[in-house]
Amino acid sequence: MDLNTVIFIFAAALCFSVLIAKHESFNGFSISIKDKTYYTLVFVLFFIACFVRVYKFGSVPAGFNQDGAMAAVDAKALADYGTDRFGMSYPVHFTAWGYGQMSVLLSYLMIPFIKLFGLNAITARLPMLMASLAGIYVLFKFLERIYGRKAAAAVLFIAAINPWHIMQSRWALDCNLLPHFLLFSLYFLHLGLEKRKYLFISMVFFALTMYTYGIAFYSIPLILIALCVYLLVKKLVPLRDIIICAGIYLLIAWPIFAVMVINYFRLDTLSIGKITIPFFPDSIRVNDILFFSDNFFQRLIMNFNTVVNVVFLQKEYLPWNTIAKYGSLYLMSLPFAVIGIFFICARLKQSAVNGHTGSGGVFLLIWFSASIVSGLITNDVNVNRINIIFYPMIIFTGCGLYYVLSQLADRRAVSVAVIALYLLSFVGFNHTYFGEHNRVLANYFYEGFGEAVKYAQKKEPDRIKITTYTQSRNSAHVSEILTLFHGDIDALYFQGKTVSFDSKGNMIAPYSIRYQYLSFSNAVTPEPGTVYVININEISLFDTNQFEINTFGGYAVAIPKH
Repeated sequence: MDLNTVIFIFAAALCFSVLIAKHESFNGFSISIKDKTYYTLVFVLFFIACFVRVYKFGSVPAGFNQDGAMAAVDAKALADYGTDRFGMSYPVHFTAWGYGQMSVLLSYLMIPFIKLFGLNAITARLPMLMASLAGIYVLFKFLERIYGRKAAAAVLFIAAINPWHIMQSRWALDCNLLPHFLLFSLYFLHLGLEKRKYLFISMVFFALTMYTYGIAFYSIPLILIALCVYLLVKKLVPLRDIIICAGIYLLIAWPIFAVMVINYFRLDTLSIGKITIPFFPDSIRVNDILFFSDNFFQRLIMNFNTVVNVVFLQKEYLPWNTIAKYGSLYLMSLPFAVIGIFFICARLKQSAVNGHTGSGGVFLLIWFSASIVSGLITNDVNVNRINIIFYPMIIFTGCGLYYVLSQLADRRAVSVAVIALYLLSFVGFNHTYFGEHNRVLANYFYEGFGEAVKYAQKKEPDRIKITTYTQSRNSAHVSEILTLFHGDIDALYFQGKTVSFDSKGNMIAPYSIRYQYLSFSNAVTPEPGTVYVININEISLFDTNQFEINTFGGYAVAIPKH
């Protein structure tokens, strides 16, 4: 039996004993805390949250992911020319790989950073970092508002050290904006129950959420419909304001719905002014949705099992999403999350008895339920595809931890042990993530490819032949997008609409001639004016008597000696 299993059994036994014991109700707590101690604790937790997300930012994870590179390349094209890298004017959805598209919001958020500081790993990753830190703050304020400052502090503790939240904040992946913008939306909606203007602000965020990830196409409308029914039934928002909110949401979100209609019915690309609503003839994304699967019920069962494994059992081990020993929440968190759900349901019941709405708890349960439904609708979910569920899971875990510790006030040694286990897990996670796991990610994120491309460019050859041995032995698309990113290649030059010059003022060959992507399988004969960017596994194909070899991580540059 490994240590994680022992810790899980301890946490489960502790939570079960608290749950069945005749303690105070979920509405009564015995923890007391002075203002000065509370604010010090909150400051320390925020500092930890910021530090662990900013430390070695840009260099950890090592290398750069191809999807993040694509988002950044399109962002630079938008910053320079108001188009994506293919020349499409202000698209509301990106062509990306052609067969699989990409949401646009992350790229649009990158624009000011790239405009000011150029195209690099830091400017490409900054929007995700900022959204994540804002998410930590909004999460804390939301919980402080609905359950008080003690529960909020417990949730802040869990969020600050959460593996999923830390890992997603440090690399640029478009879909990871979704949970943050949904959190902002619900927070402002809750504020709007007291101050009307925030209702309308929340609709702006709900609409922007539609541009974060394809799953938002069905998860956000599902959440909005459930919220609308609840708010109208409880008479918390008048019908007039509901109609205004719907108008604001549709005014901003309709272009992305138009993308869905155009591509489902295979209509022509639509241009409205400079905005493009594109048709993607090669799209295969519809295959990701349950309703378009061949065997509906078999696929539904498979999706259910996947959701359980990914979210609750934390068995998804894609290294860019999780570390096996720690999971997305720490493996000991599930029992506390279960207690947290009891906590929220009990508080709702208590609110009903006291004549209060308990709307915050309802919002959380709607969010969680819609996340589960979205996971069942989406085929083969991984942590990225079901990322909207992790804020609710963090909240449940924090609330459950708070309740359990409140009932153990007279058994401080047990409480200290629980906190110590979380902190030890946090230390172990960081030791692994910034150490050996970063070396694993370096391989998946093509460490050295960028340095090799830049080195090859500095030699100013007539041609640069670049290996397609990246993601697999024939990944030309990946090699090209990484070259566009690391080589900072101008979008118009890429499109063949402009020329480029070397440092001496000489015109260089067009992009399609100068940059060639190919697989090296046989011994290479040096060509005059050609430099080769290769995978280190291909070095044996280059005779060192004929080539000067310079290595960069997992890649190398081969330069003919004569």
